[in-house]
Amino acid sequence: MKGQALLAVACGGMIGALARYGVDGLLAGTTFALQATLLVNVIGAFGLGYMTPKQWANRDGWYTCLTTSFFGSFTTFSTVYLQWFEWFTYGLVKEVFIYGTAMLGCGFVAAGIGYYASKWKEKKR
Repeated sequence: MKGQALLAVACGGMIGALARYGVDGLLAGTTFALQATLLVNVIGAFGLGYMTPKQWANRDGWYTCLTTSFFGSFTTFSTVYLQWFEWFTYGLVKEVFIYGTAMLGCGFVAAGIGYYASKWKEKKR
């Protein structure tokens, strides 16, 4: 990996982690605090979906910076699994199922919307 690409990956990861921390901070103490993980994962799914089509196929440093680095540190599927496990241990089985279905379903739809939005933008050029 070239020095410039390595720097792009490091910066993208730092910015993504700070953005994730910022979302948590904004929603802490609100009724939406539990949805912070859902929100960042849906945004991340949209972003990755948007980045996927052919115009990003060259996979340059910016592509890696945005996909692997920014969205990789912004989204938090490890947090999702921990939340599900904690809720399960408290007997919130129904909530785990509902939240898990919402997380996966919304993420799938957001990735598709991002993908097709990118394709539509490319056709308009």
